[in-house]
Amino acid sequence: MYRPIFARRYPALARFRSTPTYSWNSQGSKKRFRRRKPEKNKYLPLPSPPETYYSRKGHVHVSQNLKSSLREYLDAPWEAYPKARAMRRKWIVHAGPTNSGKTYNALQRLKTAKSGLFGGPLRLLAREVSDRFRAQGTRCNLITGEEISYDIDEHGSVAPLSSSTMEMVSLSTVADVAVLDEIQMIADPDRGFAWTQALLGLQAKEIHLCGETRTVPFLKSLAALVGDEIEVNYYERLSPLEMDKSPLLSLDNLRPGDCLVAFSRRSIFDWKARVEKETKFRCAIIYGALPPEVRASQAAHFNDPKSGYDILIASDAIGMGLNLSIDRVIFTTAEKYNGESLDLIDPPHARQIGGRAGRFKLGAPKAIPGLVTTFHAKHYDYIKQCMQTEPEPITRAGIMPGDQLFADLISAFDATVPPSVVFDTIAKSPDSSASDMFYLCGISGMVDAASCITGPSDVLTIEELVTCCQAPVPVGRDTRLVKLMDNFVRVVQKGEPVTPISMKDLVISKIVDKTADSSELLKDLEVLHMGLNSYLWISYRLPEIFTCREEARHLAGLCQAEMERLLETKRMSKSAKPKAKKKTADKSAVIS
Repeated sequence: MYRPIFARRYPALARFRSTPTYSWNSQGSKKRFRRRKPEKNKYLPLPSPPETYYSRKGHVHVSQNLKSSLREYLDAPWEAYPKARAMRRKWIVHAGPTNSGKTYNALQRLKTAKSGLFGGPLRLLAREVSDRFRAQGTRCNLITGEEISYDIDEHGSVAPLSSSTMEMVSLSTVADVAVLDEIQMIADPDRGFAWTQALLGLQAKEIHLCGETRTVPFLKSLAALVGDEIEVNYYERLSPLEMDKSPLLSLDNLRPGDCLVAFSRRSIFDWKARVEKETKFRCAIIYGALPPEVRASQAAHFNDPKSGYDILIASDAIGMGLNLSIDRVIFTTAEKYNGESLDLIDPPHARQIGGRAGRFKLGAPKAIPGLVTTFHAKHYDYIKQCMQTEPEPITRAGIMPGDQLFADLISAFDATVPPSVVFDTIAKSPDSSASDMFYLCGISGMVDAASCITGPSDVLTIEELVTCCQAPVPVGRDTRLVKLMDNFVRVVQKGEPVTPISMKDLVISKIVDKTADSSELLKDLEVLHMGLNSYLWISYRLPEIFTCREEARHLAGLCQAEMERLLETKRMSKSAKPKAKKKTADKSAVIS
């Protein structure tokens, strides 16, 4: 009998996955979610003839040589980095769970190096490392997609250490030590290519890899293929992590240091309003749509025992990148909207979030145990099983085609084929997953961006098209960002300089709007800040068109200040009960 992928991957948890999916509305009655039938993709390559890729408006012949080049690249992508292959490199793996000190030890080694770099998954984490080094008297540059800040001394020399997001790790810099954090993200279907290209292409003598234990077998196999030496260090948690004896059940059982985890923006503010109305506690909040600076500010409020913020309400954005003094993680639900319906979160996801409890503090007399529980009794057994389930080992890594190969693949299509179809066809071609160890990733996100383009795209160069579609515009969050993406492409087509204020889809007036409803104004500011960040990102790639970088940064700062004011002074919801008008989850409310 056929079993769903979830049941085959996690057999111990299969009994929690019911078909069809049910949930409960605010009145306590059960309602049924419809499962969408999978749509047949018209743009997948057809089996005959094998060298032909089909699109909506016709077909294009891709040469056998080009297809062979793609297969060869996926079979041995490390050959694309000859300078790294010519070096004698050593990988030092720091493998362990959350709160085990693995990243701390790697950073201690980086701080003593003559030259080096740090690569992390988030801009917030890159800034934290840079600020920490500078506070300790160690000069360090900050390099992210939206900000490049060099630490220059009085003699004009640039700092030998850099902290950056993974996509911005320099492969041309020769360094003594490199630290790559959250190495398990090498298998991420959207961003895994950044970890893969950094690991294969870094010109560093010593590369420290920090992450989960399940990455070790794959890293050993890859090191053997590449010809690099590898050393593995295993870590245990510095503070124990336990399941609480029972679910919370009532807000009366909350205590300072608790973190309530929800998976949508709406439910986060609902819980905030409910906690502040029914208890004496004040809440800090963290979710993915907030700017990193605002998230850091909210985290600082929660960590400070004298700030008055005793409870944290957060999304899964707390899973990495923030140091939080959480005593107990409380899941308000075990379901998250997956784009079509509510679905149970995977065990690795639950473990990553739950592992934030019981953070170890230097100088503390003893480690404080971290506790994990749920608010409702119906979710308790599932989360308990997740915390006890070991994730499956990583077997494949994501990779992006090299610049020239990617350009050749795109140019093989006729200019009349929509860019979204081009990217979708490349991403889903049989050759993209033919390798045993690597698969093409990072292209499917470009499909969503390219689908926002309404005008002709054939006037763009391939480099301009790829740059626009790689811009960090989360088009799935809000329809206004879809229009902004289209606006960016039109601006690049014209080739004329543009300022943030002159872009009609960036409603700058929201920064000084004092009349709008607080909750709606906060959402408007979130969208505006995402747009300004996208302007900053693309200004580093196309500086001759997006010329007013400092103006965009200043406006983003004003936007952040107004958002912090709203979070600190307003209650964003009057009711703690979630609305149940629709049969499916509100897509606009979903955050990461």
